[in-house]
Amino acid sequence: MKLRVKYTKLEGARFLSHLELMKAMERAFRRARIPLAFSEGFNPHPKISYASALSVGTASRGEYLDLELSTRMDLLDFKNQANNYLIKGIEILDVKEVKDKVKSLTAIIERAEYTAICPVEKKLTVGELQQLIEDFLGQPEILVNRESKDKNKVINIKEGIYNLDAELNGMNLVINFTVASGSKGNIRAGEVYHAFITFSNIITHSSPTFIREDLYAIKDDSLCTPMGILEG
Repeated sequence: MKLRVKYTKLEGARFLSHLELMKAMERAFRRARIPLAFSEGFNPHPKISYASALSVGTASRGEYLDLELSTRMDLLDFKNQANNYLIKGIEILDVKEVKDKVKSLTAIIERAEYTAICPVEKKLTVGELQQLIEDFLGQPEILVNRESKDKNKVINIKEGIYNLDAELNGMNLVINFTVASGSKGNIRAGEVYHAFITFSNIITHSSPTFIREDLYAIKDDSLCTPMGILEG
């Protein structure tokens, strides 16, 4: 029996690395006595696969994993039993059975939706903020520095930003954007945020809070969640 699971990664859990998240999930499933299926060979491991890894410190309301069970199990029982043992901040929201042969999560994910929240020094009007967004997205290029372990390169992220909106909630600037994600291209939330803040000359008081709202595949030319892919 194969399942697809949607879960959160909030509060303190957002500081777990991807490896630590995997260990926390496996530990909870074992303690909940979930009948996990294991790979064969000298070093068997649970058959669990995850969607795109989340940066340490970024929270999420929409993460996904696929896993296989050795025996059939009621979906509600699986959800309730697992949630009883998951650490604070990680909660299973939805579970569906994968009945047909489907592509892996890493193969189908093409978009990610984020929210960035940060306190700002100066209050902007709706009109001023909208003009900044239009000017930012209207640039011929949006260049950012991308650092990796052994090199630093300049890349153009403009084509990977599919929409961007912003509003002021009190003195907090709330930016929502959807970007390319997955094997076909990956734009980091911090790259979009810092590019917009720098372009707009907005002065902030602290580091932003990033939340990944959801991940999306494309089905019939429309965005669809990994759960929606399983529906007819």
